[in-house]
Amino acid sequence: MNFQKHIFKLFLLFVFFLIFQSDALAQPSGNEVNLTDEEKLWIEQHPVIRSTNEMEWAPLDFVRDGKALGFSIDYLNLVAEKVGLKIVYVNGLLWSELLGKLRNKEIDMAQSIIQSPEREEYLNFTVPYLDLPMVYFGRRGSKHISSFYDLQNKRIGVVIDSIPERVYKENFPDLNLVEFDSTLKALKALSAGTIDVHADILPASQYMIRTSLLPDIEVIGDKFFPETDNADYIRFAARKDWPILISILEKGMAAVSEQEFVALTDKWQTSKISGSLEDIGLTSEEQAWLSRNNVIRVAADPTVAPLEFIDNAGEITGVTGSYLRKIADKLNIRFETVPSLNWADSLTKIKDGQVDVIGLTTPTHERSEFLDFTDEYLVSTYMIFARKDERIIGNLDGLSGRKVAVVEGYAFIDYLKANYPDIDVIPVRSVADALNLVASQRADAHVGSLPMVAYNIAEQGYTNISLPVTPPILAQILLP
Repeated sequence: MNFQKHIFKLFLLFVFFLIFQSDALAQPSGNEVNLTDEEKLWIEQHPVIRSTNEMEWAPLDFVRDGKALGFSIDYLNLVAEKVGLKIVYVNGLLWSELLGKLRNKEIDMAQSIIQSPEREEYLNFTVPYLDLPMVYFGRRGSKHISSFYDLQNKRIGVVIDSIPERVYKENFPDLNLVEFDSTLKALKALSAGTIDVHADILPASQYMIRTSLLPDIEVIGDKFFPETDNADYIRFAARKDWPILISILEKGMAAVSEQEFVALTDKWQTSKISGSLEDIGLTSEEQAWLSRNNVIRVAADPTVAPLEFIDNAGEITGVTGSYLRKIADKLNIRFETVPSLNWADSLTKIKDGQVDVIGLTTPTHERSEFLDFTDEYLVSTYMIFARKDERIIGNLDGLSGRKVAVVEGYAFIDYLKANYPDIDVIPVRSVADALNLVASQRADAHVGSLPMVAYNIAEQGYTNISLPVTPPILAQILLP
C-alpha cells in the first residue's frame, strides 16, 4: 500500500503539471536550513570540503584561467553557502584520475556525477539536481541509432571510467570501443572520422561542438541504450565514510530558492535541455524515492482496445499507454508492461502486489481498500447496445427483465446489481465476449463504453448490432 501511495502522489503532481503547464523549476522556495547539532558539529570540524572539477565539461563543470566554472560549480557553491561549508576544487586531472582520488579519499566529494553500482561502492549520492539527456553523436548524415544492434560493426568512442564505457563493457563486451581521456578528444576523433559514434551528456557535448568548431557532428540518437534503462540524473556524491555530508548537502539543496535555481539555469542555459524533475514540483524525498524505484509495473488489459491494448512489442499502448509515456518522460522512470488476461485479472494482479499500477479504473468503496486513485484522465461514454431488431427503451429501466452482458470486474456491474435488481446481469470476460452474446441472441443487450464497443464491432464485423441513440451513461475512468 505504501508503494502505491508514493505512485499516487507522483501522478497527482504530474496531473497538476498538465493543468497549469508551469515553467517554474521544482526547487523549493528558500528555506532556513535546519541542521541537527551533530551536523553543526561536523561542519565545525570539517569546514573545507574538496570537490572534483573537470577541465572540459562545460557548461556544467570546467576550468578557465585556473578558475572552476559552470552550472554545477555555482550550484554547489550556493548549496555550501547555505550550510556554512567552503568548497575547494581539485582540477588539472583526467576524469579517471579524479575518480581514483575519490576512491582513495584524497578528494571528499564530486559534483556533476551520475550514479552507478560501481561508484556506489565508494560514494554516497544525493538526490538529483539536473536530469540531462545522454545521446548519441555522429557525423552528419550518419544512420540513426535507436538500439544496441545499430552499434554493431561501429567504432564507438568512450571516455575512460565513464558511464557509457561501463554500460558497454558490462552488457555488450563484443562492441568495438575506442578509449579517450576526455569528451573533447572523443568528439574531435568523431569529426576526424577515427570513430563512428560517441555517447555523452547533451549540453556538455553541444557546448564543445560549438566552441571547438565541429559543425559536422550532430545528434544521431536521442536515447542512450533503451535496453539498459540508464538514468541521466546529475547528482552530488560524497565519500562513503561521510554519510552525514549527504544529509547536509541535501538540506542545502532544499534551501535553494526557486528564483536562485532559475537564475543559475538561465545563466548556463541548462533549463533548455534539462529534464523534468524540476518542472513538476517533486520534493527531495520524492526524487530520492524515484531514484530507488525507477521501474513501475503496470497491468495491461488486451481486451479494452482502443483505450488500452498491447502492441506487437509487448508494450501497453492506447490512451493509457500515451499517458504513461508522458508520465514516464516527466518523472524519468520506466513502466514495465505486465500483460493480463482481462480486466478481472488486472485487478487480481494489483491486489496481490504483482503490479503497481492499473489504468481505466473507476473508484469504488471496495477498491479503495487496496488502491489509491488519481484525478480522472478520461470520461468514458457508457451506452446501451442491442441488436437492430431488439426494441430497447432508451434507459436502464428499459432493461428490466432482460439479459444484459457486462464485463466482470467493472464497477458498473456492481452498480447495476445494486440499483436495477430486475436486470439479469450476465458477467463476461471481455467486451468481445459481450457482443458475441448479443449478436448470437444469448443476451439482449450490452452496457459498455462507446469507443470500446465501436472498436470491437468494427474488428469483429458485426452487422446486426446498432450504435445506440439512447442517452449516454457517464462513468469516470482514472489511473490508480
